Amino acid sequence: MGADRLPHLVGAQDIRSWFGEADSLTALTKTLGREVASRAYLQQTLGLPLHLQVVIEGLTKEQGVVPRDALDSIPFYSLCKGVFLPLSGMQPEKTAYLFGIKTDAPPAAKAKEELLAEFLGKSIGLSLVQKLGCVLGDPFLGSASTFRRDSLLRLLMTMQFSARRQLLDRLTVVGEIAVLFCEQAKELHQEPKLTALEVLEALRFMPKLKRSLKFALLRTLYQRCGKLEAYFLTRLILRKAGFGFDYQGSLIARSLAEHYDAVPEQVAHAMALTDTFEVARVLAEEGVAGREARVGQRKHRRYQAIPCVGGTQI
Repeated sequence: MGADRLPHLVGAQDIRSWFGEADSLTALTKTLGREVASRAYLQQTLGLPLHLQVVIEGLTKEQGVVPRDALDSIPFYSLCKGVFLPLSGMQPEKTAYLFGIKTDAPPAAKAKEELLAEFLGKSIGLSLVQKLGCVLGDPFLGSASTFRRDSLLRLLMTMQFSARRQLLDRLTVVGEIAVLFCEQAKELHQEPKLTALEVLEALRFMPKLKRSLKFALLRTLYQRCGKLEAYFLTRLILRKAGFGFDYQGSLIARSLAEHYDAVPEQVAHAMALTDTFEVARVLAEEGVAGREARVGQRKHRRYQAIPCVGGTQI
C-alpha cells in the first residue's frame, strides 16, 4: 500500500491541539468518536485535571454550553493571601513559620469590616454568593460536605504514604490538620496558579459525588496547591474558615444592603426567614423587588401553617 493511502493516525498531541482551539469548555469533556472519553484518559493523556472535569460537567448540566472564560477569576492564591489570611487573624510569626512570607499584624475589627465590604463589592470573577461562601466558611453553600478530619487524614496518608499513627503524632504537635497539608506542599504556590473560581466550583459540586470520586477530586486539587493554598483549602473543606462572620448577621445584612442599595433591616429580616445564600441569590438575580416578593410569599406560607382553633388562627 502506498504512503498516500495510509490512514491518518491521530495522536494525543493532535487532540490537545483541538481542545486548545475549542470555543467552549464543554468540548473538553465531550465524546471522542463513538466513545465517551474516560476520566483517566482526560487526566493522564490530555492533562485535564479531575477537578476541572467535574466542574465542567457540572456547569454543563446547569448551563448547557460552558464558555471558555467561565472559570476566569483571580488566582486562588490571591484570594488566600488578600482575604483569607488577614481575616484569619494569624500573627506574623506564624505566617513566616508556615508559609515563609512576611505579613503585617492582623487587622482590627473595623479594618476587617472594611476589607469585607471591599471584597464583596470588588469585581474579581466571583459571584456575590460565592464571596459569601468564602467569608462564611461554607464553599458548599449549605450542602453537606461529608468530609471530616478523619477523611482528610486518610487522604493525606495516600498522598504522603505515611502511617496514620505518624500523622496523628504530628497533628498533636501542630494542632490542626490544615498545617499538615501545608507542610506536605513543597512551594508557596505553583504555576500556572489555580483560579479561585475553579477551586470554589469544585468544592460546590463535591457533595454530589461518590465518596471515592471525592477523594480523587481533592487529591488533584491538593497536587496543584502551594503551602498557603493547601492550608486554606483544608479549612474551607472543614468549614473552619468563617472568620467569625457567621455570627455577625447584622454585618452581612448591612454589607448586602449597601451592595444592592437596599434597607439593612429588611435584608436582615429576609435572612431571618430564610438564609444568607438564598437572600444573596435573590438579590443578585431579581433585585430588591424580588427579595420583597419572596419574603412576602414565605410569610404567607408561614401564616397559613399556623394551627386553627374554632376557625380562628392562633
